Amino acid sequence: MIKPSEGWWDNKFQKENFDERGRVVEDKVVPSRPLDSQKAEQKLYTDPTNVTAVEVRNAAKETQVELKFRAEETESHLRMLIEKLSGAGMLGKRERQAVLDDIEAYVAFARDSGDDRRYAYVQMSLAPILHSLQAIEARGEPSGELLAELARRAYDQLYSKLREAAGGMFNVEFDEHMFEGARDQRNPVSIFIDPEHVVLMERAGLTQDDIDTLRNAAGFLRKHQSSSRQASASPEAAQKFLNVFNKTECWGKIKETAIVVDKFFVHELHKQIIELYTAHPPWKSGIYNYIPEVIIDKWKKKADDQYQAGFKRSYSRLRPTLQTVLDDIRGRLAKSGVEEKETERSLEEKAERFTNLLMDAFPALSATTEYRFLPRSNLLPRDVAFEGDYSAAMFDTIARESEGLLRELNRRIPTTDSHAVKLDLLKNFTQLVSIEFGERKVHLCNPSFYIAGSKWTLIFLLERMDQGMKDAGDAEAALKTASSALVALRKNVSHIEPNTRAHHTQVATELADLLRDHIEPKIVNQFDSPRIRSLLNDIANGLTEAQATVRSVKEDVTYDRRNVFEDILRSGLGIQESPDVIKARHVAVYQDALSNFQRFSKEAGTILEAGNIPADKIDDEIRVIYENFIDRLATVEFPFSLNKSLSIKHVPPYLQSSWPVAAYHQGSIYIDSKQTLDKPLMKLLLAHEGVPGHALHENLLTSQSGPIERHLENPLSYEGWAVFCEKLITELAGADVSAEERAAESAIFNRYLALRAARGLIDLAVNYFDTDPYEIIDAFPWQENRPTLEAVIAEVSVNPGEYIPYIIGYDAVDALYKQYAQNVGPAEFFKVALGNGQPSWSAIAKLLDNRSRA
Repeated sequence: MIKPSEGWWDNKFQKENFDERGRVVEDKVVPSRPLDSQKAEQKLYTDPTNVTAVEVRNAAKETQVELKFRAEETESHLRMLIEKLSGAGMLGKRERQAVLDDIEAYVAFARDSGDDRRYAYVQMSLAPILHSLQAIEARGEPSGELLAELARRAYDQLYSKLREAAGGMFNVEFDEHMFEGARDQRNPVSIFIDPEHVVLMERAGLTQDDIDTLRNAAGFLRKHQSSSRQASASPEAAQKFLNVFNKTECWGKIKETAIVVDKFFVHELHKQIIELYTAHPPWKSGIYNYIPEVIIDKWKKKADDQYQAGFKRSYSRLRPTLQTVLDDIRGRLAKSGVEEKETERSLEEKAERFTNLLMDAFPALSATTEYRFLPRSNLLPRDVAFEGDYSAAMFDTIARESEGLLRELNRRIPTTDSHAVKLDLLKNFTQLVSIEFGERKVHLCNPSFYIAGSKWTLIFLLERMDQGMKDAGDAEAALKTASSALVALRKNVSHIEPNTRAHHTQVATELADLLRDHIEPKIVNQFDSPRIRSLLNDIANGLTEAQATVRSVKEDVTYDRRNVFEDILRSGLGIQESPDVIKARHVAVYQDALSNFQRFSKEAGTILEAGNIPADKIDDEIRVIYENFIDRLATVEFPFSLNKSLSIKHVPPYLQSSWPVAAYHQGSIYIDSKQTLDKPLMKLLLAHEGVPGHALHENLLTSQSGPIERHLENPLSYEGWAVFCEKLITELAGADVSAEERAAESAIFNRYLALRAARGLIDLAVNYFDTDPYEIIDAFPWQENRPTLEAVIAEVSVNPGEYIPYIIGYDAVDALYKQYAQNVGPAEFFKVALGNGQPSWSAIAKLLDNRSRA
């Protein structure tokens, strides 16, 4: 019998190197010792890239041990340096204690977690503190900014915890482009403060206490957001930050938030592991050395029991273990050649994320191209179902491209109001318009936006020239953008919505008039060159082809306007009521407005017939009215500061054909002086477009929201608030206004409220009820407004739902004001209604209800 060589049996055939089915576990096998004659030959064929799993795990452990050693060494060095600086009088008692507190907090964070990998974070956190103290030692004098630096580090630590939570709960990814100098760009603070996200957090499995913890942390950060940013500007700013920032309170919130975050991720990791085991049973893939499902369940139950018993760090200890298990099984599945299948849940998440990306990015661009309410059918793929083999590829490809666009939007929109830049981004986005998957195509959006985009690019060019633009290169860039947009339209003509043909024909005609009457004469006069003339010629030819292209599109007989309209109400406007209920609300407002007009017009007497304001007196009259508005708002302790002056501009000639009597645009009130106005109507328009209407609302949104949110309108909030402001200003008229003048303001308000209600009823008649809109027009008491109402028919044919938000939004905020202003006070009502961005009025109602009960 052959006797085995020494060690051969012990190494290769030990019992623990076999699984329960008798197979050899490869990563536990220790190769037999080679013969001396084979050693030299074996060295020649050793592959340095062939690393076993055991070696990888051992290397990882060695790295963790080294990081822990380095962190402990840094801590020790820090403590010695603190004592040295304190003894030399370069570090006061307060600074010394602050540094010691920070060291203890970071070390305790890693020690309590039970995971040596956390010491890598400790090392990264302690190193900057050490460098700050070394700088103090080198200068030989104390640093007045050290305390502020430590406080800011605590602020950033809490911010990073919320950022981690937002990434996991809402599938939001952040990168360096999204935080260049401003934390308010789609940031986790805004995400958790938004009352509409409470439902999403509940859906994610968080308890009310967990939700309150995250929202309180976000509120704490928002409270100190401004002073934190300015703390590094000067010693005075640093001291101001220290005076208001409580670092001890911040560390308390960091610990509370970390517990909630770890708890959430433990539940998520457990769910993902179980789903992975269900979709890919490891033993069927030849994987045996893994943690059984029953053990993972026991770990999870033990952590749950410990948490309920008061051991709040139980989830923090379990989380790294579950993450290791998940990473290990995924890596081994991939190594065994098994492709991880998309589970039903992961596909749903991808679908939701994909939809959110589009809803975030696309309206910001479409708003610049005259499409305010975008049908969901234009946003989502219409030819691909969310199932089958195409789904995963579709989500991966489109979501990846959409994410790139979203980052670019966040990076570039804050720095420019250029329509050319926005259109350039729009072009990049709509390159996805026909992604092919097998024999199917995905149509993401309607490329006919290009016509309107080209128009607004040229209008922006005219605005720049009016402001004194001297650079011909900028003019060439704008013309090139407009030309490229028209070229892109022709390439994607097959995806133009058939039922928008009339509108696009109209916009193309407006663009042709703009080019002929304003662009060509002005730009040739200022920047005449062969290149400019060539670009103008390209635009003219492209426009001619675009008009012919649009005319060639055939009507779609299968187009279901009612379904599209209902989709717009739910998805585009957030209205869950049926069209029948919406119609009833419009009729009620219409009838009340007519009745009120009759009553107030009798009280107003002859003031309504006083005549129009002369064109040369309009600016002075506007300033007087505006100052009066500020006085009126002061009577209800309006909680927001108001500018004492108002920027007034006149509509330029190239916009007069498509511009209302008055409108708010980029910080200014634009007045069309060719359209004469009486004084009560001017007050109405200033309340709507100025303060407290759109101008104030825009300023508040700019200070509260990120760049994407600033370009997105919640129409119910935006327009509903502005219409309500018209009524509010008339009701706040003081003793300096005669009874007749107050009655005249109320009469004018009700007349134009009836006009808005009539527009909404026409919208409903055309897009849903299929009734004759001329019945509404013929019955309207003021037939001088007939051309305005007839124009609505064409508008709503292209933009269904255009006029619905005015009355529905007004009705909602007016009802809330009547219900809560008396309970919480007008000032508190305005603070809640305008101080939270643009949530739905139902969310505002919940906040007001909580305030009224407090």
